[in-house]
Amino acid sequence: MLNSFLSWVDHDQQARNKTYQLLASYGDHDSRDELGIGAIRDSISDFLFPGTSTIQTRLKYMLIVPWIYTYLEKKYKRIRPDRFGREAEEIERSLIRPLIATDDSAGAFGKTAKDRIKRLPSSVYWNGLGIWSIRRVKLSQDQYHSQIASICRRLNEGQQAVSTADRQGDSLDDQSFSQLSTWDPNLPLAPDGFPNSLDGLGFQLTKEEAEYLKDCMSIKNSKDNPHHVGNSLLAELVNKPELVNKPFDLNINPLWNLKNQSPLNEFLVEFLTHAEKFSFLIHGAALLYNLMVAEIVEKETDHRENDLAVKQSKDYEEKLKIWDGELSTYGLKEWDLNRFWELIRHPNHDVHNKTKEFVKDWLKYTLDRPSQIAKSNEARDLIRMRELRKGAKSRLHKKEPRDHWGGESGTKQLMYRWSNVVTLLKDLYKGLGYEL
Repeated sequence: MLNSFLSWVDHDQQARNKTYQLLASYGDHDSRDELGIGAIRDSISDFLFPGTSTIQTRLKYMLIVPWIYTYLEKKYKRIRPDRFGREAEEIERSLIRPLIATDDSAGAFGKTAKDRIKRLPSSVYWNGLGIWSIRRVKLSQDQYHSQIASICRRLNEGQQAVSTADRQGDSLDDQSFSQLSTWDPNLPLAPDGFPNSLDGLGFQLTKEEAEYLKDCMSIKNSKDNPHHVGNSLLAELVNKPELVNKPFDLNINPLWNLKNQSPLNEFLVEFLTHAEKFSFLIHGAALLYNLMVAEIVEKETDHRENDLAVKQSKDYEEKLKIWDGELSTYGLKEWDLNRFWELIRHPNHDVHNKTKEFVKDWLKYTLDRPSQIAKSNEARDLIRMRELRKGAKSRLHKKEPRDHWGGESGTKQLMYRWSNVVTLLKDLYKGLGYEL
């Protein structure tokens, strides 16, 4: 399954450079990218909720990770440079069991795998730490580890420069001073004795920690896209706990409901409207894709298992009928697709022209057909041609990848990390003292 998902990386230059973001999305039904629209999904998600990902589980890790590294930088002279990354990993692993043992352990990394966990929090949160300006060094995690000797040498020289300036009655300008830190100097202090003593360490944020992270999350929309103005949606929500402090269900509280529940600025309402239209539109394509796979599997399946295969086909036919029935409520005939492409243009996600053509053609076939989408030969041919780009990993053209199909893939409607963001926001609100 993972190879099938990553096959799309070859067709997206920015995605090749951001493989870790794809890996962060892997395994989440909301994010499974069977039709190669991941760059669109991630552009929208990053504009709405910058610094987040689908596998960030608790907000406190945004503090725990930099605490580990600031601790190691302070004792750097006692650590061999080639051991720095290993020391950080050992500390992360030493925190797994204590965090799992806390009363509020939901979302703790390693809760199932424990010491066998392969992906640690630092790799999951590294990108977000940079976007939220908690991490000041503009390097990948591996680069940071490998360059730690020169980094610490510059930090030491910088501290000497500060001392010299102080003695002479001078002061460094803000730019020079900011270059002296790999981590935000305003980062709240770790608990006493951390990481050797873990007394009091848990996922509950103190008021100071929550206020700090609230400021970090208050991110303006991208300066790289002239069509974006004002705050990101994440920045708006840090001040609106009433929108999230309720029993949460994606079916009852989809992301788009915020348009009607909150005094969001005009731009965010427009952006959410476009995100909703795309989410609904591409959901139909994903359902048809799964129906087409199910139909082939039905023909290939042993008669003893055929009832299940038939059921899968009928389930997708029914889901597509429901999707068909809702189509007119989304205003897709009036949708300005050019405006959509303008709004989602993100510096880290290059949407390939062929992907844009696929979306345009799928929109056309959904609107122009005389009958149900499941019976549209043009729509089926479009899905089939899109799958050809996967080569040997195409389920519609090759039996081996079909054998690994579990009955559904990418069938959930896109919600752009909304459920993950709700979890992070609830951690924030609790730390700020709001009743949940």
